[in-house]
Amino acid sequence: MSNSDLIFPENSEDIQAQLKPADPKSHLTIIEQVYFQMPYEEPEGVETRFTKFVESEEEPYNKRKLVKDTKWETCPSEVSGSATVVIRHLGKRFQTNPTEEQKTEADNSILRVVLSPSPLLVDTMPSILVRPESSCRFEVEDTSFIYMKCLQGKARTRIYIFPS
Repeated sequence: MSNSDLIFPENSEDIQAQLKPADPKSHLTIIEQVYFQMPYEEPEGVETRFTKFVESEEEPYNKRKLVKDTKWETCPSEVSGSATVVIRHLGKRFQTNPTEEQKTEADNSILRVVLSPSPLLVDTMPSILVRPESSCRFEVEDTSFIYMKCLQGKARTRIYIFPS
């Protein structure tokens, strides 16, 4: 086949039309890496990568929230039904050198996350602990079942909710 046998579209709109899928869908891509290393040993790690198509046409939701230590709060969400939830504990940022007491307080501001069908049961349910400057990800059938509180002090969090 020679170059004269090739057919090139006349303009970029024709090229874009050929490249677009017939039924485009939103998708969520997740890439995670976790490593553990003992002193003087090679690290052991696990890596997860996957993409899933999102059937819902709802927009993702994200919000910064301050969680109090003694009061359970539901997860704010404008996403209905099942969703992938990512909760980031932003940790404490100091503008000056913190005292040991301030460091300890910041390190102990652990976020507790519970999935419960009723607010009356949250204290009896197993929980997910999210330490300062870490995060957790899970998929839930109903975002209204998510309850959160900080075990001590206050925790700055960022909550991302991606519809399924």
